[in-house]
Amino acid sequence: MDILRICTWNIKKGQYLPLLLKQISENKTFSGLDIFGIQESFIHKELEDAGEIVKKLGPEYKYFQQNMQIRKNVLQGNALIWNSKRIKITKKESFFLPDVYGKHMPRWEKMFFKFIPKQERNCIVAEGKFGKKSIRIYVTHLDVLGYSHKRAQLKAIFTHSDLQKPVDITCVIGDFNTFKIATRPKWKNLSKDAEMAGFRDLTTEIVWTFSRPRVRFKQKLDSIFIKPFDFHYKSWSPNIKGSDHIPVFCDITVK
Repeated sequence: MDILRICTWNIKKGQYLPLLLKQISENKTFSGLDIFGIQESFIHKELEDAGEIVKKLGPEYKYFQQNMQIRKNVLQGNALIWNSKRIKITKKESFFLPDVYGKHMPRWEKMFFKFIPKQERNCIVAEGKFGKKSIRIYVTHLDVLGYSHKRAQLKAIFTHSDLQKPVDITCVIGDFNTFKIATRPKWKNLSKDAEMAGFRDLTTEIVWTFSRPRVRFKQKLDSIFIKPFDFHYKSWSPNIKGSDHIPVFCDITVK
């Protein structure tokens, strides 16, 4: 048996990158990482945030950052970091997720998108080997608004997975922007879609991953989905500073 350690973290455009890098250097949990998915990874002074993180993790770590969205004249995107001594990546690419103006979006949702700029969302996908097991990894960041729209974006990832050759382990990790007001929405259909596709969210025990301390506002936005879901696992989310999100970890026992 072996332990596969996964982390996902929205780093808020690298706004607090020096503090974030300090946390990664000092927290032992990061030193045992196999897979690290990052959202809102920017380029600062011609240096990619993911590349700066890799320097702190060590020479065995490699990265792939895909910058596809311009926000305030700065490129942002998703990134995948992996321990090359433990995971052999043989293929990596990205694809666009459905845009905000889906044909089946309810009218009340369309009203919101009249007042916000159109954003392009992408998903990184990589394939390789973890020991003798084949593995496929998706790193994504779904749109902020739109219940049906987020559902369509996540389904697009599951559909992409279904069209690929079968692998032993498939991970879908990232910021899914599952905001709630009080208890609405419940996101039950998102969970059902995942289970129908053979995935399970291994982070349901985690209460929150995003906060606005000034207004005492906390939400659970980040998750790790795994297929098949017959692995033993442990997930946690330590309150580490460096972003408005905190990192989400999961240890999976692979036989």
